[in-house]
Amino acid sequence: MARYLVVMIILAATGVVLLALNCDRLDEPLYETELGKIRVHTETVCLTKEEGPFSYAAVNFSWQGLSEDDGEGVVVERKVNGDFIVVDTLRTLAAEMYFSDPETLSVEEATYRLLLLRQDRALVLEEFTCIPFAGVNFHLPDTVLAEEGEEGRVVLSWDPIEGISEYEARLMTLGTLAPIPKGEIIVKAAVKPDGKTVVWEMDADKLDKPANYILQVKAGVEDEGYLRSVRGSKLFVLGGSGDEEEEEEND
Repeated sequence: MARYLVVMIILAATGVVLLALNCDRLDEPLYETELGKIRVHTETVCLTKEEGPFSYAAVNFSWQGLSEDDGEGVVVERKVNGDFIVVDTLRTLAAEMYFSDPETLSVEEATYRLLLLRQDRALVLEEFTCIPFAGVNFHLPDTVLAEEGEEGRVVLSWDPIEGISEYEARLMTLGTLAPIPKGEIIVKAAVKPDGKTVVWEMDADKLDKPANYILQVKAGVEDEGYLRSVRGSKLFVLGGSGDEEEEEEND
């Protein structure tokens, strides 16, 4: 009888071990998914020097490889302070799925994880890190003074961003401030960094003074389906070089 009990205990223990080994491990996905294009965009808005610039990053991505019979949903998690937190739960599975982070993010790297919910289990499908560009740091005061005369110029500048070799620069009239400053494009050009500063010069005589303008710069880099882009907008008043002298005389 004692020998029988020992055999039963061993078999029971073996069964528990086999059951444990049959469980799907969290870090071993059973489904082959493939990430689509990952887009990471940085936006900078600078209205006045007193308010200062405001930058944020937006992330969206897609993945393929699932069918509606593979599980009950996909959980999207983002790592915060070393731990993953749930950002969203997508209950309808499809051959191609999309996700846009619903929250405004700081301009820092963000690590995401996709979990498949199936029969009370969470299986890791993908884990990846997005690194946004830094925001645009403009070198413009709230009022920019244009040089007068036939050779008069307007000089606009900003800090270069590592990894970007060319910017699309636009000078626009003030149309609206929210959510992004924009208006009619007056001048645009491709501008490349020159040393430690990116400088864009244009003829002052072709512009109204005084008048409100928006300097907007854009750039993007794509590498194997990973698209990183940045856009910055700075509101300023364009005045002539003699405006300050006229104000002093009036005082």
